[in-house]
Amino acid sequence: MRSLLILTALICLLAPSFVRAEYRTWTEQASGRTLLAELREVNDGQATLRLQSGPTHQVDIKSLSEADLVYLGELGHFDLKAHRAAATREQLQQQLEGVVLGELLHQNAFEEMISGDTGWVHGNGLWSVENGELTGKEDPAQNHVAAAVWRAPLKDVVVLAECKFSGSSSIQYRFDADQGHLGGFSIEPENKRIVIPRQNYTRSDATPPTWLGSAPHEIEQDKWYPVILQSIGDTWTIYFDGEVYRGTDPSCAMEKSSFGFIVAGESASFRHLSIWEASMAVEAGSE
Repeated sequence: MRSLLILTALICLLAPSFVRAEYRTWTEQASGRTLLAELREVNDGQATLRLQSGPTHQVDIKSLSEADLVYLGELGHFDLKAHRAAATREQLQQQLEGVVLGELLHQNAFEEMISGDTGWVHGNGLWSVENGELTGKEDPAQNHVAAAVWRAPLKDVVVLAECKFSGSSSIQYRFDADQGHLGGFSIEPENKRIVIPRQNYTRSDATPPTWLGSAPHEIEQDKWYPVILQSIGDTWTIYFDGEVYRGTDPSCAMEKSSFGFIVAGESASFRHLSIWEASMAVEAGSE
């Protein structure tokens, strides 16, 4: 009897996944071509779709649109989170100079409100989540910048997240240490510049706030900007709007206790966040 149960379980695990779902429009990501069909089977990365007239078509799941992948994920036939992580890793590796990405530490598509259950704290400012966007702005009653912070031990990392200004005078992608605020990257539409700040992370006269770098930069409102913030060793490297900026300081090499988004003034939004362990590639013959 036990052997029969084990055999039945193995058959269930190895067999194709047969489904019956409603007729819906499927879209090929690359071409935009659509097909009105019902999902009949998912097997080995292929989806079998049946037209209303009867014929079936097999399609590669990864060739489908994001909406289709979300739908398949909801049915349990596709690991959307893993797919997004793999695509992001490939995208980042193509852009980064001499960097090797390690473990994915955190990924957030902002499909629901951030909370302490996922390590987030947002005690200052007014924050909301809608359509995959985390939006923050100052609360006039608090007289303090808005801050949404993900708490976790971090060292050498790469952060990817898009940002959009909707009236905000400035935002920061900021790391903190146990002692206090460290720094990262500040974007200031009001002053038409970007800044790499070092903040007073020891809260003493030994580490006064300073700029490790700055540059003039026109920043548009209501436009999405991809931002990559790289903290490896004692160097911050920022990829922003086609430019690369760097600043060097011992504070960068410190153990970090959190990463966060800081918003001054009116609204700014963020999306597609991922945080990766990272290291510099070892050149051949350098060992």
